Amino acid sequence: MYRFLRTLDCERTWLFDFNDLRVWFDESEQAIHKGLARHIADGLIVRVTRGLYANAMPSSIPLHAGEALVPYLRPLEISYESFESSLSAYGIISQIPMRLTMGTTGRSGEFFTPFGVIEFTHVSWSPADLYGRISWDEHRMLWAASPGLAYTDLSRARRNLHLVDLEELKEARRGYAQAI
Repeated sequence: MYRFLRTLDCERTWLFDFNDLRVWFDESEQAIHKGLARHIADGLIVRVTRGLYANAMPSSIPLHAGEALVPYLRPLEISYESFESSLSAYGIISQIPMRLTMGTTGRSGEFFTPFGVIEFTHVSWSPADLYGRISWDEHRMLWAASPGLAYTDLSRARRNLHLVDLEELKEARRGYAQAI
């Protein structure tokens, strides 16, 4: 297994699910479950969340692993960084959230992973509503809300607004509009 994980590491494959293991190994499900439990106990594999696993090789895990999990946790939905995470990144709130807060067209839910807590909150935006209001963050490899959208999401979800610096919000909105 160590050699196999090194091969995955060289291919920059760091996440996989149980179905991947069934394809890679021609063994019974019971044998795969036993092997998986053994490799998790040995520290070769990390259980990320139910049915999702990570190669524990150091070079496999990306710098922003929590953000990189997003498309695997909500694969068929539009998901983007919003709410407190996004507002903190823009400097609109001074606190740094202890979790990654995401807007999603899918179900709301929390994932407690070895790479941090990821919170998904359902938003009722259509893809057309989001056009021009989210942008791709190449560094962290995820979609991120504009300052205005992040504030609107926070307000519509009836979350705490008292940390928002309205002057910083105005400035961030201006800067975002000029950058487009």
